[in-house]
Amino acid sequence: CYISYENAPAEWKTADGSPFPVKKAFENPTYDPLTRTFTGTIDWSPKKVDSDIVRWEYRLVFSDSLNVIMDGEIKQYNADGNKVSTKSFPDDLIYWRNLRAATENAFLFGLTYIQHGHI
Repeated sequence: CYISYENAPAEWKTADGSPFPVKKAFENPTYDPLTRTFTGTIDWSPKKVDSDIVRWEYRLVFSDSLNVIMDGEIKQYNADGNKVSTKSFPDDLIYWRNLRAATENAFLFGLTYIQHGHI
């Protein structure tokens, strides 16, 4: 389970100016099928993103169809472990399932989600 930056805009860079990796694996990913809730951590250390952010903690709640992330957040932390900010789904971030990449298997892992703008 990972975040893909394969098609990320060229201007997306880490704080030191280097590009994001093509894939960044989630640490400790979990999925509860009863609540359709995914949790996982992206640890950027020793690199930083957004000047002082080293860790993102995700909680994603999927729609019944698994086509949309309908609730959740990304909490961003600095190297001291202090929460710097929170971005909420769908208020700050909107993601939906890439149906062209979907398989017949409707299980969460193996599905592709793409980012969109604001509602």
